[in-house]
Amino acid sequence: MSILDMRAWLADHVLLSIALAMVLTAVMLYLVMQALREFDLRLAFEDDPRNVSMFHAQGVPCIYIHSGYYE
Repeated sequence: MSILDMRAWLADHVLLSIALAMVLTAVMLYLVMQALREFDLRLAFEDDPRNVSMFHAQGVPCIYIHSGYYE
């Protein structure tokens, strides 16, 4: 099957190609979320005081680095 044949087929089956893209996106999102759930954060570096408080509340040590952005 050539590229032109594939393009013609996809043009005739637009909804199918959109559905396929949505399914592939959902699968990739699921895989990324599974990987993130296994992530173990040991130390955070942050310049936003609100995020520093959030990390400390979750029991994650956090080092505040002043950037001047939040003044």
